[in-house]
Amino acid sequence: MTDNAQNSDTEDDNWGVLGELPGDFMMWVLIASELLVFGAALLAFVAVRATDVTGFAADQQQLNQTAGAANTIVLVTSG
Repeated sequence: MTDNAQNSDTEDDNWGVLGELPGDFMMWVLIASELLVFGAALLAFVAVRATDVTGFAADQQQLNQTAGAANTIVLVTSG
C-alpha cells in the first residue's frame, strides 16, 4: 500500500463514524448549522406568536390574501 493510501485510511479512522459520511465534512457542518439557525428562528417565531396572540390576529386581518396567495404560487412554482 502506498503512503497516500495509508494516510487516507488513518485520516478516516480519526473521524470514527463521521469518516463514513458521504461528501465533505464541511458540507455536513454547513447543513447542521443551517438546521440550527433556521430551527432557532422558527422556535423564536412560535414563541413570540404564542405570547402575543391578539397582536398577530389583528395584523393578519390587515394582510392582502390575494397578494399572499400570488406570492406563494410564484415561490412554489419557481425553480
